Amino acid sequence: MFQLLSRLCNPLSLSPLGRVRLLGWILPPALLIALLALSELAVRAEFQSDRQTRLLAINQDLASLASLLTYELHAAQYFTLGLKAYLETNDGHVDEKALAPWLTELQERGAHIRNIALAPDNRISYIYPLEGNEAALGLYYPDVPAQWPGVKAVIETRQPKLIGPFQLRQGGLGLVYREAIFLHENQYWGVVSTAINADSLFAALLERAGRNGMSINIYDREQAQWLMGNDGVSGDLQEVIAIPVVGRQWDLVAGADMMQMPLRLTLVRWGGWLLALFSAYLLLQFIRSLSARMQANRALEDSQKRFKRVFSASPQAMALIENDALWLEVNPSFCALLGLQPDELQGKKIVDLFDSAEQERVLAAMQEIDNSFVINNAHFKQFEAHLASPVTDNLMGLVSLGICYRTAKKTHWTLQIIDISERIRLDNLKRDFVSMVSHELRTPLTSILGGLKLLASGSFSEFDENATKIINIALQNGERLSLLINDLLDMEKLVAGKMQFQLQEHNLVALLKQSLESIEPYAAEYQVRLVFDAPEKELRVKVDDSRLLQVVANLLSNAVKFSPPNAEVSLSIEVVNTQVKVIVCDQGEGIAPADQSKLFKRFSQVDSSSTRKKGGTGLGLAISKELIEMMEGSIGYQPAPGGGACFYFELTLVDEPNKDIASGEVGGVQRE
Repeated sequence: MFQLLSRLCNPLSLSPLGRVRLLGWILPPALLIALLALSELAVRAEFQSDRQTRLLAINQDLASLASLLTYELHAAQYFTLGLKAYLETNDGHVDEKALAPWLTELQERGAHIRNIALAPDNRISYIYPLEGNEAALGLYYPDVPAQWPGVKAVIETRQPKLIGPFQLRQGGLGLVYREAIFLHENQYWGVVSTAINADSLFAALLERAGRNGMSINIYDREQAQWLMGNDGVSGDLQEVIAIPVVGRQWDLVAGADMMQMPLRLTLVRWGGWLLALFSAYLLLQFIRSLSARMQANRALEDSQKRFKRVFSASPQAMALIENDALWLEVNPSFCALLGLQPDELQGKKIVDLFDSAEQERVLAAMQEIDNSFVINNAHFKQFEAHLASPVTDNLMGLVSLGICYRTAKKTHWTLQIIDISERIRLDNLKRDFVSMVSHELRTPLTSILGGLKLLASGSFSEFDENATKIINIALQNGERLSLLINDLLDMEKLVAGKMQFQLQEHNLVALLKQSLESIEPYAAEYQVRLVFDAPEKELRVKVDDSRLLQVVANLLSNAVKFSPPNAEVSLSIEVVNTQVKVIVCDQGEGIAPADQSKLFKRFSQVDSSSTRKKGGTGLGLAISKELIEMMEGSIGYQPAPGGGACFYFELTLVDEPNKDIASGEVGGVQRE
């Protein structure tokens, strides 16, 4: 070994035969190693090229399948939106004869639409086509545990959602796109549903994928489950495309097997000793690899051109911005909406597109998106905002803002804007129409109530028992209608800022006594006692006396209405420093914590079902809140000791309370 190493270190000391032998020891292994290395490199390059080509083909086929799936899902969405517009336009009335031809034409455009159903008050009363779907007619959603949670979520959030797949009552697997319908005054009408035949849709996707040598499946990220079987997808190569589904997070996943190592590559790998043949083959593989790479680059360029065509032709205003100020892409719809040229956008930040009053809110939304992207990869937010446009006043947009790409130095923002100015204008017209109708109803209703009161008083003649009963019923319903109209008018005035207030100093105790006297007949009807431990000292507040009486009467009437017979409704006063707190407590069932957030919202009731026991518009507490706040006070709710509900409002005293009041003791009422 020592002699061999010495010869390797000093080959000149060897004889020519020794040098040849030495070269025989060195060159063949070196050449073999070099050729094997080159062969392996060539084989790996070719194999990777085939893999990329295969992945590109899978991606193109998967994109085609995603387009088919998206089309069918959007078809259901558009059908449902069309029916929603129809119902809102017709105030919830359905003309089946007029609707049937329209639905026939719509259904023909969706290859996998199973049926279209209308469910006023959550019961399916109309379904098209009826044939094959008879079992679903008359279905009451609350009686179906498998569907009611999804329907309930659509109603409560007022957000449409695609639900399923689940087993349809009429048979087969279905995907159902649902939309809750709210008519004027935010009155809940029911649910519109478009059912997709999931069996046929999935079968079509699987058959088309099979022709392309792929296995596919749909993964629901929200439910963490596969929708087309529980086995996922098979294959060494897999690609994923996100599917835009309303209210869901779907991924279309494809898998395919990679080709086995070609025989020619095996021969190249093990035939490196044949240098000439290997060199020719290496050149050929280089050319083929270069060609494959050029083809892949060309396919990528074609894909980018298709995206740019779609981007430019989109009717929605769309833009791609780098780091909030460098506008990479802007489509014509974006420029037309804002009245700006592309070069005028350069240097502007996203927030500069919005009205100055909206900019702080937009900055907060961008910060929220940025934080969400870092924490859980959530990178999208949608909101309404006023836009700043040099050519259009009061431009209102539905803004979709999100992060589509991020590196250490770059953040690409996507911005989409839909002009909703017309929708806002129509909402204002609707509100003005409601106000006008309410005003027009008040005058004739006042005359009707006056006549009914005269008849009920017996001023003209005595009526028999049945006639008197009918007159009293008509009078009661007329007064309920009058209260409804008054509530609507008050709320419209408050929203529009047109309600007049005359703030003057008044004795709070006297006003409370006056309100109690006015509500006593109402309490007697419900067999409820009113209790008020009035303080002896005068408490003066600066309020509009008629509006304060309205608030107290509303709180007292609510307490009476929700109290059992022979119960008590207490009215009490607490004074702390310069604040006076008026509390109304009942002995009813109280209000669950989950329902307390609804108390002071417009048209909101704890029992909002169509079968609720207590009537009302759901405006009383909302109006009371607005009135108290206009008088620089506050209103709220607290559980009653021992059960029941307590509503209170707080006002500021005009004069500094004296010593015994400041200590918390007022008229025998001790503050705890």
